[in-house]
Amino acid sequence: MNFSRGIGVSSGISQAYRPPSSEMLQKEIRLAEKKRWRNARGWIKSWSNGKRAKGNRGRSASRSDWPVAVEMLKSTPILSGWKAEVDVAMDSLTISHNTPTNQKKKGRQQKRKDKRAADIEALRSQAALEAESMPDLRQKELGNIKVAVGKLGLELVDIPADGHCLYRAIGGQLGTPQTYQDLRRQTASHLRTRREQFAPFLTNTDGDALNDGEYEKYCETLENTAVWGGDVEIQALSQILNRPIHVHQSDSPVLKVNEEYGGEPIRISYHRHYYRLGAHYNLLRSTES
Repeated sequence: MNFSRGIGVSSGISQAYRPPSSEMLQKEIRLAEKKRWRNARGWIKSWSNGKRAKGNRGRSASRSDWPVAVEMLKSTPILSGWKAEVDVAMDSLTISHNTPTNQKKKGRQQKRKDKRAADIEALRSQAALEAESMPDLRQKELGNIKVAVGKLGLELVDIPADGHCLYRAIGGQLGTPQTYQDLRRQTASHLRTRREQFAPFLTNTDGDALNDGEYEKYCETLENTAVWGGDVEIQALSQILNRPIHVHQSDSPVLKVNEEYGGEPIRISYHRHYYRLGAHYNLLRSTES
């Protein structure tokens, strides 16, 4: 057997070869075993810590790989006489792998989860207290409007919240009452014929100006669905009916649309908090009628 390969015997062999003594061979073997043992133990530790280790074929080891390495080391012939130390070392690695690291990590995660849950619960409690102490926005807004229009000799007439409230509120104040369907058709037609005037005030969901197809789709939706009306539709209706429209609000000046038309204005009220669904319009009429 050539002991000069694999166990550390010097490769500088002279031509007058003399075989090593038995003591020298035992010393070299012992040193080789210690070196292999240190390398193997470092390897298994690195593997258990998820690091890249020698003998791992270039891939990063994971903690789930280390039991395989344990069996590999136990079956290594050079370590057959060290089985007791291998078992002890593997037991210590098992304890360090299964107990403290994961428990500490789990503890930190659980603490963070508990803190987040506590913070959320605190915010909910604070919001509930604020909600209880806040005034009823609907009643406050409605009260302000009633007081303001009452000084003008007007009263509020409730309009159903069905998406057609703007058209119902305006149609109910015309000499010849018109249905919301009639006013929707007229408004859509007016927007189609005056696109240059109204298009700059309409945008899509991305905030961009409507193209031809989007503008036509807007008109079709206005005409055939219960989509709510807004400033553009109020302006169009005022032009169609050739009458000014006054929009009364809770904490803002009266919005007067096309006041130059003259004559008796159509009066409606605008509510931000009347219904949870969103904005709403009601009809205003004289208390003398």
